[in-house]
Amino acid sequence: MFFFRPNQKWYLVYQVGVPSPNMMWVACSTISDIAAPDSWTQATPMLDGGKDDPRKVGGLDSWVICDDQRAHLLLTSLDGKMWRLWTRLADFPRGGDRRELALETKVFEASPTYLLMGLDQYLTIIEERGRRDDKAYLADRGRFRRRSGRT
Repeated sequence: MFFFRPNQKWYLVYQVGVPSPNMMWVACSTISDIAAPDSWTQATPMLDGGKDDPRKVGGLDSWVICDDQRAHLLLTSLDGKMWRLWTRLADFPRGGDRRELALETKVFEASPTYLLMGLDQYLTIIEERGRRDDKAYLADRGRFRRRSGRT
């Protein structure tokens, strides 16, 4: 959950089931007054289901982070990849038609991603398949690379 300043609303981003066994929808609900919990909107899908939609390989564990110009949706897929989709802030939560592979490793779940203040770098933490260890990766604006040292 996060507060999106451009439209003064709180967003809750989550996954919901759909009829296909291999896909989860990335959806969001919004609320203007966090003190009024009964006023959350119904789930609205954030992705369009087009041919490049990473949900087709089982996208899960989404995370949203914004910079000065774009909203970035990061999600993992069941084939060991983490994807980054982005749209202009004015188009959020729709859009996400720009997509790139952000990380390819033994990704299993999770992709909490944070901007590291003063460093102009992003830190993402994923759970790797196998021993299910947490791993940290750094990126500037492109692909993530493994952080040195044990996590």
